[in-house]
Amino acid sequence: MRQHLFCVALLALVSTGVSFAEDDTTPPELKALRISPAEIQTSAGPAEVTLNFTITDDASGANYFEAVFTDPSGGERRSASGKFNPTRSLTESAKITFPRFSNGGEWELSRVFISDAAGNTLSLDTDALRRGGFPTQLQVKSAKDTVSPKLTALSFAPPEVDTSKGPGVVKVNFTATDDLSGVNYLELSFASPSGTFKTVSTKFEPAGSFSNSLDVTFPARSEPGQWTLNTVFVADAAGNTLVLSAEGLAALGFRTTLEVKSAWPDTRSPELASVRFSPEAIDTSQGEAVVTVEFKASADVSGVKSFEVVFASPSGVMSPKGLATFSPASKEVSGSVKITFPKSSEQGAWTLLTLILSDEAGNTLVLGADVLASKAGVLQVR
Repeated sequence: MRQHLFCVALLALVSTGVSFAEDDTTPPELKALRISPAEIQTSAGPAEVTLNFTITDDASGANYFEAVFTDPSGGERRSASGKFNPTRSLTESAKITFPRFSNGGEWELSRVFISDAAGNTLSLDTDALRRGGFPTQLQVKSAKDTVSPKLTALSFAPPEVDTSKGPGVVKVNFTATDDLSGVNYLELSFASPSGTFKTVSTKFEPAGSFSNSLDVTFPARSEPGQWTLNTVFVADAAGNTLVLSAEGLAALGFRTTLEVKSAWPDTRSPELASVRFSPEAIDTSQGEAVVTVEFKASADVSGVKSFEVVFASPSGVMSPKGLATFSPASKEVSGSVKITFPKSSEQGAWTLLTLILSDEAGNTLVLGADVLASKAGVLQVR
């Protein structure tokens, strides 16, 4: 009898608990909030801020916290969030990292969002937090880096390459400097006589002075003639940039011309053997859908380097695309790219808008919608 009464009582408690969670329509409450420290310094490096908080919930249990700080300009945000096991009284902390050279001034806690296991939510903006007696201000001190990095040395060797029988490699040596946040990126491009480009880049840890080298590979049978070091782009960790054209490089005393020799230059565009996509119809009413574009292509000399294809919606507003690259380049390639169509994509007949094939020598084949429609047909989106 006692066992029977115990089971009935236990069943009642469990049933009450389930019913209580299902009937929970009250959002959780923010009971306590503290920002520590209230002032940070980011001139020398990143700084961490801890938000200590307490949330309560009357039934299903608080289980989520999110907070957002906004800088004085309103353009930069830093946030943190955490998901926890549901509990009626939750005391936890969240850490937010402010990177070096964050914008200085008075940042505001612009939003706190909390929720419980039943899906009830509470969103508090700055004014609401202040009315609740919670702190909202964080003082950020930081040196402001507004000066662009500098290119102090640049040279490349050899001054002449012959690609008649194989690729040629040019080594570009450089030194770049920055006065505060540190230089961390360099990109350069050589331009051929006809206007095609060879571009290389490197990203590195921020440094006041950085010296390194980049290898630029010119494929077999590259376009012959005088190539020009057309552009050098340098950036620092604060986002300041330096862009030097061929004329700007020459004005600094840097050599900008490279002689490329090739007995039998590759000037022939790659060829597309076939292209098709599947499925031919998709439904995005309930979620995203993926279309696979399969292709075969060839480039008889330097080899196929990349394949790019773009779809266009009936109105022309949406244009998802896919890209495949081949390293090393191959004279014959068979491949595929997957293109994701988002949920509720525009309905109707979509077409392949553009297809671009490129070879290692820089030659390209560009096919438009009319040609592609005859090769691949249309995609029906519902």
